[in-house]
Amino acid sequence: MKRPVLTLLILVLSLWTSACLPSASWRVSKSGEERQTDSTSPSTRLRLAVVGDIMMHASQIRSGRQKNRTYDYSPFFREIKPYLEQADLALGNLETTFPGNHRSPYTGYPRFRSPDALGIALKTAGFDLLSTANNHSMDAGESGVVRTFQKLKEWGIQPVGTSAGNRRQSPVLVNKNGLTLSFAAYTYGTNGIPIPPGKDHRVNRMDEERIRKDIRLSKRQGADYVIVLLHMGSEYQRQPNREQQRWFRSILKSGADAVIGAHPHVLQPMTRIKMDGGEKFVAYSMGNFISDQTQPYTNDGLILYLDLVREGSSQPVRLQNVSYVPTYVHKYRQNQVKRFVVIPIDRRNGNRVVPSYPGLSRISLERTWERTTSLMSAYERFPTFSREEGASP
Repeated sequence: MKRPVLTLLILVLSLWTSACLPSASWRVSKSGEERQTDSTSPSTRLRLAVVGDIMMHASQIRSGRQKNRTYDYSPFFREIKPYLEQADLALGNLETTFPGNHRSPYTGYPRFRSPDALGIALKTAGFDLLSTANNHSMDAGESGVVRTFQKLKEWGIQPVGTSAGNRRQSPVLVNKNGLTLSFAAYTYGTNGIPIPPGKDHRVNRMDEERIRKDIRLSKRQGADYVIVLLHMGSEYQRQPNREQQRWFRSILKSGADAVIGAHPHVLQPMTRIKMDGGEKFVAYSMGNFISDQTQPYTNDGLILYLDLVREGSSQPVRLQNVSYVPTYVHKYRQNQVKRFVVIPIDRRNGNRVVPSYPGLSRISLERTWERTTSLMSAYERFPTFSREEGASP
């Protein structure tokens, strides 16, 4: 009789011990590194990385063509991949379409139609979400909107701002690290390309009342932090115009926590705004992430990091820190073909040794660094980010 009693005693003690000790779970980060997280920790954190316009001009399309007539665009992003891996989620603005080569030839400006290989390269680089609501959404027609949405989903990237179904897309809620983020994207127009009658739901157009309803819906569905993406502004202007400022402030007053802009193709300032007893954030234009535009400043971009935290289960989520890494689109010729690569400019890491690409000089990176850090300090000073040290003053 002693053995069953002893076994029962051991079982009771083991159950009591497991109940009293704090539990822990394992979460795999984007970089593949396993990190132990204590489920009883009083704070929860999430880092969001955001980049600007991902464009595909004809020269870029040609640059990825292989001898076997396939395409590969992974070299575009090989240098910035480690920086996207520093975040829990990565978001960009996709300013092209994936219509499939059976529909029409691949083309650049003015109607962007790209090989599927770009989408695969973006997923490999680390992107989780892409805004698809912009003035080029309809470049491959309604079928292009639908296929672009479907292919992104197939590759594991969440489209934001367009719909492949019978209804307009509601805000996208993403649960990560115990936090729920809401993403919604809207555009001022589609370059005059008409959306077929009865299909207005395909692309989210800017409408203040609609945006207010979407923000309220996000909060009813449990969003801890609401991010609105707006495609508007004056192209190639490094300061927001009055209409941008009015729209951004209106959306913040409607309850959004952050508004991030695109379309000017150059960087514009960002700032935190005190409103309704809290702190909001705006980035008026994220500029180009990659393109073959030649206008001044169109090769300058950045990776923006938003660090969110909830300090205790009953506390609201707040923006703890904002930082960024300047980026530069380097263009060079190799084997008689124009090539492209996005270079992160990390003063304490990647900029110690200039990456080895034909024609890339330290002075080019230093000029972009100075232009970008000066502009990003126009309204308030934000720290730059280093992979070695995180954000620094």
